[in-house]
Amino acid sequence: MKPEEKRIIIDLTPNDGLKEIKFGMHKTEVRQKMKEIYGDINFLNRSEDTECYFSNSLQLTYEKDGTLSFIETTSPPPIYVTILGINTWEISGEDLLKLLSEKDKVNDKISEGGYNPIFESTHITLWDLDEQYDHIGNGNVARWGAIGIGDNRYYTQICSLYNK
Repeated sequence: MKPEEKRIIIDLTPNDGLKEIKFGMHKTEVRQKMKEIYGDINFLNRSEDTECYFSNSLQLTYEKDGTLSFIETTSPPPIYVTILGINTWEISGEDLLKLLSEKDKVNDKISEGGYNPIFESTHITLWDLDEQYDHIGNGNVARWGAIGIGDNRYYTQICSLYNK
């Protein structure tokens, strides 16, 4: 990390959200909380349903009714993620998968052969394990390109895509 880069640590809480931003909150409430927590920050619309913060490092996805159902983070910087007490970007992607697998079961039916694991109870998602996402160790360690959490609406919707 370069000295001029700000390190933003986000603690994702499965089935809940992050800090005071909870699943089920309307996007106007989420925007207000983001401003209270992180200051006067701007967001970009990735789509009608997804807002991106911190140069697309934090993405918030809403249902059609405007309520939050999914949070995704990309590899650092500036976002550094903890989840279930694990510093996700500071260990290998394989170790992260192993630790999360000790806490919950991967839904093999929708996890694309393990390439993009999605956990059944915690609704944690991991995407694209590769060395290119190792921005801490200069590409020496395979890390996940994105880590996300969703609520039951998100999980049900993902499951329905694979059960057609």
